[in-house]
Formats: sequence, structure tokens, C-alpha cells
Amino acid sequence: MRSPLAAETPSPDAAAAAARRRLLHGIAAGVGAAAIWGVQAVVSRQSVAEGLTPADVTVLRFLVAGLILLPVAWRMKPFAVGPLGLKRGLLLALMIGAPYSMVLVAGAAYAPAIHASVIASGLNPVLATVLGVLVARERPGAVRVVGAALIVVGLVLFAWRAFDDGGGRAGAWRGDLLFATNATIFVIYARLVTAWRVPARAATATICVLSMLMLPLWVWAAPSGFAQASFGAILWQAVYQGGAVGFGSMLLFTRAVELIGPVRAAMFVPVMPLTTAVVGALVLDEWPQAMEWAGMAVVIAGMALALGGRARGGVARP
Repeated sequence: MRSPLAAETPSPDAAAAAARRRLLHGIAAGVGAAAIWGVQAVVSRQSVAEGLTPADVTVLRFLVAGLILLPVAWRMKPFAVGPLGLKRGLLLALMIGAPYSMVLVAGAAYAPAIHASVIASGLNPVLATVLGVLVARERPGAVRVVGAALIVVGLVLFAWRAFDDGGGRAGAWRGDLLFATNATIFVIYARLVTAWRVPARAATATICVLSMLMLPLWVWAAPSGFAQASFGAILWQAVYQGGAVGFGSMLLFTRAVELIGPVRAAMFVPVMPLTTAVVGALVLDEWPQAMEWAGMAVVIAGMALALGGRARGGVARP
């Protein structure tokens, strides 16, 4: 007769099967989040062609995401900020909320979608390494340093035609500088969230809800193209920017971190530029040039090394 303890103990095969399911579910969640972020660059580029301004896209994004996350914010004490407090919550919202979104969409007015994805995601581990050394006195391993150096080389190759104003990339350097600004803001945000030990879900709820409450300021202060855009274009931006990016990607990335850990979850970030390249070519007819393909390949290789050498995991993009 089997003891109750033996009956409750899972067999090695069952435990291995559960571990495999956990890994597969984590991989699916990580790839899903990275794919959503990759398509975001294309959708932001679409908004420019449809006559919407950066402020319009920002209003749609945080109105939808803020309403979705309002129940989470309601359960936080104090409301929407929780243990962060009002000053820290407002700082994060002013960094990575509406201003971050408007800089991203403004960059899309000058540069192809693939530039947003490659430059923002590529600079992230480079700037994170530099900031870690300067601020936290971290000592990155050799693999991470080599990866960061490869990324820099790849970015130079990738953006070469944009900065020499050649071919079909004339003027794209303006967008590239805005995307670099975005990457810098995000890395500082990630460092603050890590230092303050804020869970990704709580940080995203705080940023989205506080940004939603501040939307009247942006509506009043910034120009709008709502009157010229079609209802379908407005609805699409609201659904994707607010629902998919503002809420869905956060949920998927958080789930990936829970299932496979933050370091493994960060490994899927290189999916972003590949997704943007494919979708941008199919939807916008923006095909990367030869130098951009070469630079992107070097950047992705460097990202794989740099992220693989990380000592700690990433932070979900809000």
C-alpha cells in the first residue's frame, strides 16, 4: 500500500513535463511581448502617415491603457502610486509616460520604423552597461563588454546613410537622435525602478494611470490631427498603442519573467528589430538597405552577447 506522501510526490517524468511546459509558455510570452514592441514602431510610423500628431497617439495610448489598469491602481494605497509615493510616481510618469511616447512618435516622422526598433533596443544594453559602471560601480563581464562594443559598431553601420544624408534616408538622422533619446530615458527609468524595487506591473499601472490623469494638459498644449484622421486610424492606434503595447506587452513580459526568470526573458528583445523589419517591409514598403541589414545583424549579435552577460534582468516597457 502506497503512503499518502508517495502519492502526492510527482514522478520525475511529470516534473520534467511540467518544467517543459513552463519553459515553452515562458518562451511564448517573451516572444509575444517582443513582437508587440517590434510592431509598435510600424504602427507609430503609420500614425504619421494618417495625419495624427505625437500628442494624439499619446492621448489614445494612455487613455486606453489607463482605463484598463485603473482597477489595479484603485487597489494601490495610496491610489495609483502605492509604496512608490506621489513624488516618485510623478517622476516616472513624466519620464516614461507621455513625454516618452511623444518623442517616439515624433522620431517616426523622420526615420523608417526599423530605425526606431534597432536604435532603441540596441542602445538599451549599451547605455545600461555605461550607467551601471558610472552610477552603481558595476563591473560588467568580458562577454557583456564585447557585446556592447559590437552593438556600437553595428549602430554606426546601420545609421551611416542617415547621417550622411544619402539615398532614401536623407534627414533620418533627426529621428535617430530622438530614438536615442528614448533609449536613454528608458535606461534611466529601468535603473530607478530597479533601485526602488518596484514590480513591473505596479510601475506600469502607476505610469499609465497618472499619465491618463495628465492627458488634459497635453490635449490643451499640443497640436492635434484628430479632425483630419479617419475613425479607423484613430481606433487602430487606440487598440494597438493602448491595449497591445500599454497593457498586453506588459502582461506578457511579466508572465515571461515569472515563468523563466528576468535574464531569460530579456533574451527575446532581439526579436524586436526582426519583427519591425518584416512588418515594416510588408505594411509600409520600407525595406532595409544593404548597410542597414549589415548593421542590424551586428547589433543583434551584440545584443545576444550583452544580454547574455547581464547580472540582473530587465524591466517591462510600459
